[in-house]
Amino acid sequence: MANKVSICSGKSLANSYTSDWIPLGESGHAASHSSLQISWSGADATDGTIAIELSNDGSISTVLRTITIDSASNTSDADMTIITASVLYLRIKYSKGSNTTGTLSATLFYNHGAS
Repeated sequence: MANKVSICSGKSLANSYTSDWIPLGESGHAASHSSLQISWSGADATDGTIAIELSNDGSISTVLRTITIDSASNTSDADMTIITASVLYLRIKYSKGSNTTGTLSATLFYNHGAS
């Protein structure tokens, strides 16, 4: 079954942000395929970072990758991360650096797998 989750939409880049853990499966079954699209606009600095974290228990995390906000906007070429590992949870952590304006959006799409 396919699922689409808005992790954040229009979140201010002026404040650091950590999303809740997003469960990628149900009844203990991990997601089989996932994609995470992250975009920002209106950034006034290029030193903010976004970490994509994965977890199998929602407490111990592994950083899958870190994205640097390296432009004022990436809405015409948003970042897309494909996740093929079977994991149960995902979250994003945004560290603002010196950004004082702009917005962040992240949308997750996943399919339930079976174990």
